[in-house]
Amino acid sequence: MSEPTEATEATEATTAGATPAPRRSRRHDPHRRDRLIDAALSLIAERGVAGTTHREIARAADVPLGSMTYHFAGLDEVLVEAFTRHAESMAAVFDRRLVAATDRDEAIEAVITLAFAGLGFATLVPAAMHAADELPGIPHGTGLTIVSWLLWVGFLLSPPLVGFVADLTSLRVGLLTVVVAGVATVFLARVFANRPA
Repeated sequence: MSEPTEATEATEATTAGATPAPRRSRRHDPHRRDRLIDAALSLIAERGVAGTTHREIARAADVPLGSMTYHFAGLDEVLVEAFTRHAESMAAVFDRRLVAATDRDEAIEAVITLAFAGLGFATLVPAAMHAADELPGIPHGTGLTIVSWLLWVGFLLSPPLVGFVADLTSLRVGLLTVVVAGVATVFLARVFANRPA
């Protein structure tokens, strides 16, 4: 399967009887898939998951819309790739900061600095609480209460879980449990967002 270009789109338009668009050659673009993932991350940061579409990602990456279906099976695959890339880059930041620490105090300082930086998810909790309170078919306050309890349990259990997994395997694998939780959150958020009122 070859990637769609303006030249093939113009040929298809001609065979359909429409006036062909002017041919504009596309350069060989081996980094197109990476640009699409980077554009998806930027859009998620700017508009959230619900505001991220195939069309917007293609526009932000400056590629034809058909490139999205060439490189990815669907929007969910793009989101998983974007969150995985973000988590891996955050894990690399953790690794560099913790490896650079020469003693316990520097390691504690590195962890506190990274925690205060927010890792790009500083607005996730308020956004989740607001979205939970606005779920259709659920009385106001009920969704907020459920999400508050789930967040409380998650905050309570996630550090020991990450530590346990890291002790059994490695720090990188332990931190990837956060990726799994993020991907699950993305998919569950999409299910609730598409739920009829």
